[in-house]
Amino acid sequence: EADVTGVYNGTFDTASTYQSSEDSNVFTRMEAKGMIEPGVICKIWTSPEITSGPWTFRDNLPEDMIAEITDAIEAFPTADPEGYKLYSSFDPEDANPAVGFYRVDKERYQWIVDMRQWIKDRRRGG
Repeated sequence: EADVTGVYNGTFDTASTYQSSEDSNVFTRMEAKGMIEPGVICKIWTSPEITSGPWTFRDNLPEDMIAEITDAIEAFPTADPEGYKLYSSFDPEDANPAVGFYRVDKERYQWIVDMRQWIKDRRRGG
């Protein structure tokens, strides 16, 4: 909200934020709350997918413990649908709601690791 307020007040030319759907984003929620005047702020660009952080485990945990926790996480949406709706901030108006968890490997996130390393290297050198 602070970044959107900065744009609204003329402090910033642009700001980055997030959206749950086309009709549910930071500035539309701020409009609904009366925090900003409707129609003054608009989306000018949409990025490609920004990956959410994965559930990870320390490598020194027992394998059976990791398996049990993984099974519980994967079963959560169907084992406790109401709990999952609360966890995922379910909105019945959302055209693309969260539906659960899926397994990924290190490769799925390697580009983020590489990018962070690239930034870190530039900060040290510059």
